[in-house]
Amino acid sequence: MRLSLAIEGFLLYRAGVGSMATVNEYRNTLKKWVAYIGDVDTSELNGDMVRRFLYHLRIEEELAPKSVKNAWIGLSSFFTWLENEMGIEHVIRRYKIKMPAAGSREIIPLSKNDVKVLLMACERTAVWKSTKRAPATTQRATRFRDRAIVLVLLDTGIRVSEMCALLIGDVDMKSGAIQVRRGKLDKGRTVYIGNVARDALWRYVSRRKNPRADEPVFETSNGQAMDRSAVRKLLLTAGQRAEIVESVTPHRLRHTFAITYLRNGGDVYTLQRLLGHSTMEMVRRYLALAQTDVADAHRRASPVDNWRLG
Repeated sequence: MRLSLAIEGFLLYRAGVGSMATVNEYRNTLKKWVAYIGDVDTSELNGDMVRRFLYHLRIEEELAPKSVKNAWIGLSSFFTWLENEMGIEHVIRRYKIKMPAAGSREIIPLSKNDVKVLLMACERTAVWKSTKRAPATTQRATRFRDRAIVLVLLDTGIRVSEMCALLIGDVDMKSGAIQVRRGKLDKGRTVYIGNVARDALWRYVSRRKNPRADEPVFETSNGQAMDRSAVRKLLLTAGQRAEIVESVTPHRLRHTFAITYLRNGGDVYTLQRLLGHSTMEMVRRYLALAQTDVADAHRRASPVDNWRLG
């Protein structure tokens, strides 16, 4: 039986024993799951399909931990019904997929020095502890591409999946406008890169012979479009060479963009559009962190407190 048909039966069952609010929440979760893994046969379901989907919700969709926990509950309820009705194995129980914790995860943005040494690590095969002087080492063959990847992610805040899907025709080098789409039918949104990122991207793309508008912007050494795992590995190893505390990931660059944008005076509604968030939930977390930074800075620099006028 196809997964979509089984889900239809499950929702009919839930409508008879539960509230419509719960049914609608389960429907939304399962609809996203089918869109993510495909309308497979129920006999093909496995633990990896659940784990990858929960990871996707937390990292790619940036749902709050509580929302991911609710998605786990919906999937577990579906598998319980599937086991009782059709004798199909309860995948979550079989593979011991634990319920995600509901606590909020700390957001740790990169510092200015982190970014500088990360860019150095993209260009040369060495480890840096300081930006004062870079050792004379071998230049990396992928330095133009890797530098462009870091700067585009950092200057736009787009998701790694969105960056990997970019085509050369999506980028306007003159204005710095980039058209971002999350699917073939998605109208997308427009984000922008500044002069530094634009220059890095131009230096990378201009090294190709007669690039076409339908070619992927970021390619592997074999000329294939880069995927998310390749970008994650690239950033992780570059961060390790640069000896940056905490792993460098595409998502951490997205966090850094958002928090720095707010620190520099950007407004939350424009940030929401740039990041492609459908709600303000995640933007509020960024805003709270940025405001905490301002409060800490004031405590350190308060003229009245420092002059001890009390």
